[in-house]
Amino acid sequence: MAVMELENLDIVEGRLPKRCRQLVREWAKIHQQELIEMWDTQNFHRVDPLEQPMKLQRFQNTGFEFSLLFADGETILVDLQPLIGAHVLEEDLASARIDPDWGCLEFRNGAVDIEPTTLYRYATNHRDSQTA
Repeated sequence: MAVMELENLDIVEGRLPKRCRQLVREWAKIHQQELIEMWDTQNFHRVDPLEQPMKLQRFQNTGFEFSLLFADGETILVDLQPLIGAHVLEEDLASARIDPDWGCLEFRNGAVDIEPTTLYRYATNHRDSQTA
């Protein structure tokens, strides 16, 4: 649990895991003016949740070349080395797994992860030209 300052979206009390903190900040940034107005007027109402990111369903890889199946049914073949190579060594690739709650691709027991929307955007913009 955490308390967030609405003006600058900084967490001023408590803690959130990194991914949660990123999602909360993203949601708060989208609704920042609405939240400030509700706080100022004390006229509270439901605020739409953050849209569900494009979760990763399955993957296969040979080295840094990944075949990624996303929740919309699209399969994309992409080289992830430019995205993760500075953080994931080739021997760490065997540790790749999908976080069942977040749908993100993780390495080294979650020490490195790629948030689903980031992974989907990267994959769609850098897909293997042979499969595009």
